[in-house]
Amino acid sequence: QENISPVIQRVISQIQDHYMLSLSIKTISTQIGINASYLGYLFKKETGLYFSDYLNRVRMSASESMLLQTELGIKEIALKAGYSDVSYFSQIFQKQHNMSPGKFRYQFKK
Repeated sequence: QENISPVIQRVISQIQDHYMLSLSIKTISTQIGINASYLGYLFKKETGLYFSDYLNRVRMSASESMLLQTELGIKEIALKAGYSDVSYFSQIFQKQHNMSPGKFRYQFKK
């Protein structure tokens, strides 16, 4: 991460601190004062990922932790991870892990 510009480091910090909120490249670009398209281009160039893919990775990571370390229900985990739509969360989770959040919890929780 040493060749990531301060602007993109700021975006990454925003994502890591606020992934549970409704985030978009547009809202962050407005806060920073940079054109959204340009910020999206910079983000992809410097991280290798689109903003939405990076955001989903952070959210998935948070949801995995919650599945394994809490007794929260799937719906609650989805909401806490920043997904307002539980079926969308389950869809993304299934695509990434080849199993449902419930099965993931059952299989990996100690």
